[in-house]
Amino acid sequence: MSLPLQILMIWITYFKMHILVFNIGALSHLKKKLDIIQKYTALLSENSEAFATLISQETGKALWDSMGEVKAAIGKLNNSLKAFQDRTPHERYAPIGVFVVLGPYNFPLHLPNGHIIPALLSGNSIVFKPSEKTPAVAEYMLQLWRQAGLPENVLQICHGRGDLGAQIVLFGKLMQLRNHLLV
Repeated sequence: MSLPLQILMIWITYFKMHILVFNIGALSHLKKKLDIIQKYTALLSENSEAFATLISQETGKALWDSMGEVKAAIGKLNNSLKAFQDRTPHERYAPIGVFVVLGPYNFPLHLPNGHIIPALLSGNSIVFKPSEKTPAVAEYMLQLWRQAGLPENVLQICHGRGDLGAQIVLFGKLMQLRNHLLV
Protein backbone atom coordinates (compact mmCIF):
# COMPACT_ATOMS: atom_id res chain seq x y z
CA MET A 1 0.00 0.00 0.00
CA SER A 2 1.44 3.41 -0.93
CA LEU A 3 2.11 6.06 1.72
CA PRO A 4 -0.68 8.44 0.48
CA LEU A 5 -3.19 5.58 0.63
CA GLN A 6 -1.97 4.65 4.11
CA ILE A 7 -2.42 8.28 5.23
CA LEU A 8 -5.98 8.31 3.88
CA MET A 9 -6.69 5.13 5.84
CA ILE A 10 -5.31 6.84 8.98
CA TRP A 11 -7.76 9.74 8.48
CA ILE A 12 -10.70 7.35 8.13
CA THR A 13 -9.56 5.29 11.11
CA TYR A 14 -9.05 8.41 13.21
CA PHE A 15 -12.58 9.66 12.67
CA LYS A 16 -14.12 6.23 13.30
CA MET A 17 -12.09 5.93 16.50
CA HIS A 18 -12.87 9.46 17.68
CA ILE A 19 -16.55 8.53 17.76
CA LEU A 20 -15.70 5.45 19.83
CA VAL A 21 -13.94 7.50 22.52
CA PHE A 22 -17.23 8.39 24.10
CA ASN A 23 -18.48 4.81 23.91
CA ILE A 24 -15.51 3.40 25.81
CA GLY A 25 -14.85 6.47 27.94
CA ALA A 26 -17.76 8.48 29.24
CA LEU A 27 -20.45 5.85 28.67
CA SER A 28 -18.61 2.72 29.79
CA HIS A 29 -18.19 1.74 33.35
CA LEU A 30 -14.72 1.65 34.82
CA LYS A 31 -15.31 -1.93 35.93
CA LYS A 32 -15.75 -3.06 32.31
CA LYS A 33 -12.43 -1.49 31.29
CA LEU A 34 -10.67 -3.02 34.29
CA ASP A 35 -12.16 -6.44 33.50
CA ILE A 36 -10.89 -6.28 29.90
CA ILE A 37 -7.39 -5.30 31.00
CA GLN A 38 -7.33 -8.04 33.66
CA LYS A 39 -8.45 -10.61 31.07
CA TYR A 40 -5.74 -9.39 28.68
CA THR A 41 -3.15 -9.71 31.45
CA ALA A 42 -4.32 -13.28 32.16
CA LEU A 43 -4.20 -14.16 28.44
CA LEU A 44 -0.71 -12.69 28.17
CA SER A 45 0.38 -14.82 31.12
CA GLU A 46 -1.25 -17.96 29.69
CA ASN A 47 0.43 -17.38 26.31
CA SER A 48 3.77 -16.13 27.64
CA GLU A 49 5.87 -18.88 26.06
CA ALA A 50 4.30 -18.40 22.62
CA PHE A 51 4.73 -14.64 22.93
CA ALA A 52 8.37 -14.98 24.00
CA THR A 53 9.05 -17.31 21.07
CA LEU A 54 7.50 -14.82 18.66
CA ILE A 55 9.51 -11.92 20.10
CA SER A 56 12.70 -14.00 19.77
CA GLN A 57 11.92 -14.84 16.15
CA GLU A 58 11.26 -11.25 15.15
CA THR A 59 13.92 -9.43 17.19
CA GLY A 60 16.67 -12.04 17.36
CA LYS A 61 16.69 -11.89 21.18
CA ALA A 62 17.52 -14.97 23.17
CA LEU A 63 14.41 -16.79 24.40
CA TRP A 64 15.23 -16.07 28.05
CA ASP A 65 15.49 -12.34 27.24
CA SER A 66 12.16 -12.40 25.39
CA MET A 67 10.55 -14.20 28.33
CA GLY A 68 11.88 -11.42 30.54
CA GLU A 69 10.12 -8.89 28.31
CA VAL A 70 6.83 -10.77 28.58
CA LYS A 71 7.16 -10.89 32.37
CA ALA A 72 8.01 -7.18 32.45
CA ALA A 73 4.91 -6.43 30.35
CA ILE A 74 2.72 -8.43 32.76
CA GLY A 75 4.30 -6.59 35.70
CA LYS A 76 3.68 -3.23 34.03
CA LEU A 77 0.05 -4.14 33.39
CA ASN A 78 -0.46 -5.08 37.04
CA ASN A 79 1.32 -1.93 38.25
CA SER A 80 -0.75 0.28 35.95
CA LEU A 81 -3.99 -1.27 37.17
CA LYS A 82 -2.99 -0.84 40.81
CA ALA A 83 -1.86 2.76 40.30
CA PHE A 84 -5.09 3.62 38.51
CA GLN A 85 -7.24 2.01 41.19
CA ASP A 86 -5.28 3.78 43.94
CA ARG A 87 -5.73 7.18 42.26
CA THR A 88 -9.26 6.84 40.91
CA PRO A 89 -11.02 7.79 44.18
CA HIS A 90 -9.05 11.06 44.21
CA GLU A 91 -8.78 11.96 40.54
CA ARG A 92 -11.21 12.05 37.64
CA TYR A 93 -10.25 10.87 34.20
CA ALA A 94 -11.92 11.90 30.99
CA PRO A 95 -11.16 10.72 27.47
CA ILE A 96 -9.37 13.26 25.32
CA GLY A 97 -9.43 11.48 21.97
CA VAL A 98 -7.23 9.16 20.01
CA PHE A 99 -3.74 8.28 21.25
CA VAL A 100 -0.88 7.38 18.95
CA VAL A 101 1.56 4.75 20.20
CA LEU A 102 4.75 4.08 18.25
CA GLY A 103 6.23 0.68 19.07
CA PRO A 104 9.97 0.14 19.16
CA TYR A 105 11.84 -2.82 17.71
CA ASN A 106 13.80 -3.68 20.86
CA PHE A 107 10.79 -4.05 23.25
CA PRO A 108 7.82 -4.66 20.94
CA LEU A 109 5.45 -5.86 23.69
CA HIS A 110 6.47 -4.21 26.94
CA LEU A 111 6.88 -0.58 25.86
CA PRO A 112 3.71 -0.22 23.74
CA ASN A 113 1.56 -1.73 26.51
CA GLY A 114 3.02 0.84 28.91
CA HIS A 115 1.25 3.53 26.85
CA ILE A 116 -1.80 1.58 25.71
CA ILE A 117 -3.01 0.73 29.23
CA PRO A 118 -3.25 4.30 30.61
CA ALA A 119 -4.89 5.46 27.39
CA LEU A 120 -7.52 2.71 27.64
CA LEU A 121 -8.11 3.29 31.34
CA SER A 122 -8.83 6.94 30.60
CA GLY A 123 -11.31 5.93 27.90
CA ASN A 124 -9.31 6.74 24.79
CA SER A 125 -8.85 4.92 21.49
CA ILE A 126 -5.39 4.05 20.20
CA VAL A 127 -3.66 3.97 16.83
CA PHE A 128 -0.65 1.70 17.29
CA LYS A 129 2.16 1.77 14.74
CA PRO A 130 4.55 -1.07 15.62
CA SER A 131 8.07 -1.39 14.32
CA GLU A 132 8.09 -2.73 10.79
CA LYS A 133 10.47 -5.41 12.12
CA THR A 134 7.96 -6.85 14.62
CA PRO A 135 4.55 -6.98 12.90
CA ALA A 136 3.63 -10.45 14.17
CA VAL A 137 4.16 -9.41 17.81
CA ALA A 138 1.75 -6.50 17.26
CA GLU A 139 -0.84 -8.72 15.58
CA TYR A 140 -0.64 -11.30 18.36
CA MET A 141 -1.03 -8.53 20.94
CA LEU A 142 -4.13 -7.27 19.11
CA GLN A 143 -5.52 -10.81 18.93
CA LEU A 144 -5.22 -11.16 22.73
CA TRP A 145 -6.83 -7.74 23.30
CA ARG A 146 -9.79 -8.81 21.17
CA GLN A 147 -10.04 -12.14 23.02
CA ALA A 148 -10.10 -10.17 26.27
CA GLY A 149 -13.15 -8.28 25.02
CA LEU A 150 -11.71 -4.99 23.79
CA PRO A 151 -14.22 -3.60 21.28
CA GLU A 152 -13.16 -3.61 17.66
CA ASN A 153 -11.68 -0.32 16.42
CA VAL A 154 -10.67 0.82 19.93
CA LEU A 155 -7.14 -0.37 19.19
CA GLN A 156 -6.06 -0.16 15.56
CA ILE A 157 -2.73 -1.20 14.12
CA CYS A 158 -1.13 0.65 11.21
CA HIS A 159 1.76 -1.34 9.74
CA GLY A 160 4.43 0.43 7.74
CA ARG A 161 7.88 1.95 7.70
CA GLY A 162 9.10 4.76 9.90
CA ASP A 163 7.80 7.43 7.50
CA LEU A 164 4.28 6.18 8.19
CA GLY A 165 4.88 6.72 11.91
CA ALA A 166 6.01 10.28 11.19
CA GLN A 167 2.83 10.91 9.16
CA ILE A 168 0.63 9.53 11.96
CA VAL A 169 2.32 11.83 14.49
CA LEU A 170 1.95 14.82 12.15
CA PHE A 171 -1.71 13.99 11.62
CA GLY A 172 -2.24 13.80 15.40
CA LYS A 173 -0.64 17.21 15.86
CA LEU A 174 -2.86 18.68 13.14
CA MET A 175 -5.95 17.26 14.85
CA GLN A 176 -4.86 18.71 18.21
CA LEU A 177 -4.41 22.12 16.58
CA ARG A 178 -7.79 21.84 14.85
CA ASN A 179 -9.49 20.89 18.14
CA HIS A 180 -7.76 23.75 19.94
CA LEU A 181 -8.89 26.26 17.31
CA LEU A 182 -12.50 25.00 17.44
CA VAL A 183 -12.78 25.49 21.22
